[in-house]
Amino acid sequence: MAQQMGLPFLGRLPINTRLRFNSDAGDPSSNFTGDDALPSELEALAQNVAAQATVAAMQAEQAAPSLHVH
Repeated sequence: MAQQMGLPFLGRLPINTRLRFNSDAGDPSSNFTGDDALPSELEALAQNVAAQATVAAMQAEQAAPSLHVH
């Protein structure tokens, strides 16, 4: 879809029951805790989004945005 829209691909997340459950329960921050792969996958995706936003801001000569996950 990103290619069709001419946008950078930001990343992918595998289907994850815990991600769906926590998000539906209104507690998406719980997805960043635990001992499975989900927290690191989300962190990598968030870092990639932040990096892409920084590149876009630099190209537009704007202040770079920041992303904080708590």
